[in-house]
Amino acid sequence: MTTNQSPLPRILPCEPQDRSDAIRALLALADETGLNAGNICATLARNPDLFRKWLGFSGKLLAGALTPRARELVILRVAWLCKSDYEWAHHARIGHRCGLTKADLHQIMFGPDSELWSTEEGALLRSVDELHFASAISDDTWDILAKAFDEVRLIELLMLIGHYQTVAFAANSLRVELEDDVAEYSFLR
Repeated sequence: MTTNQSPLPRILPCEPQDRSDAIRALLALADETGLNAGNICATLARNPDLFRKWLGFSGKLLAGALTPRARELVILRVAWLCKSDYEWAHHARIGHRCGLTKADLHQIMFGPDSELWSTEEGALLRSVDELHFASAISDDTWDILAKAFDEVRLIELLMLIGHYQTVAFAANSLRVELEDDVAEYSFLR
């Protein structure tokens, strides 16, 4: 997979020496809510009002009703479809910590039809594909998901997919630089 991105960020992360007390507090809150206050957070913090609102929503999705494995399968499929190496690298590391194997990561790239996936996991990945390409989940996929998840989780799934597409679009368009501590998870290297 290749991208046509220049290696230079379009908007630089707010450097530690340039951070106001308010931005430092927001980045500390990002760490407390489970978000990595890396380059994506330091870049989004350049719009402090929006960043403050985004933190609550993002933190809730990371600590939501879906299992960590289900959540990371979904986020990683979004990252792959959106060609977001930044999002992929961070969530491949998180996924690894949640028990995803190298084989799982490899199969996420190939999509929902792998024999590696349970019916439920295949439907999770298919839901990402369907929303990404058709802007709606098909009845067949929904029926599988509705047997596995309650209404709370179904709504969360939709919001999770949409949210991480937004994050991928922002990371890609802002050309957020990948930090060294997650570089080993990059799909571009």
